[in-house]
Amino acid sequence: MNLLSAALLGVVQGLTEFLPVSSTAHLLLAERFLGFDDPGGVFTVMIQLGAIFAVVWLYREKVWAVVSGLPHDPASRRFALLVLAGVVPALVAGALFSGYVKRVLYYSPLVIGTAFVAALIVVRPFLRFVGRSGFAPFAWYRIAAGTALLTAAGATPLPKPDFT
Repeated sequence: MNLLSAALLGVVQGLTEFLPVSSTAHLLLAERFLGFDDPGGVFTVMIQLGAIFAVVWLYREKVWAVVSGLPHDPASRRFALLVLAGVVPALVAGALFSGYVKRVLYYSPLVIGTAFVAALIVVRPFLRFVGRSGFAPFAWYRIAAGTALLTAAGATPLPKPDFT
């Protein structure tokens, strides 16, 4: 890997991390386009770790407000439950299917492209509908869990749900 390729991949990761799209899928496609082979996915993981640190730093005040508010703030507890509802199904699916995803799906441009199209057809309109329809607060737990399950069931890098 040369410095220019690393910089381009960093730009792809940085631009897509803050958009409601899959930064992983874009990064994998960019790696393939640049002819970059990432044995074991070390570069991909490290560049995403940097993006995760940047997001945590950007939202550090919100993260601290939620963590410190858990004992006494219902909104903080609700937010934490939404995060858990979205994360737990993905963790379970990752534990069960990670080998298959890495071997068969992770590096397939056809699968990534199909996931993009599926997301445009199914996930985006669903999230727009949810955002406009004024669901009762309890429904958000089902929506968070359903979106996570949909993503996990597809075992593909679908767009990230945005519950802000």
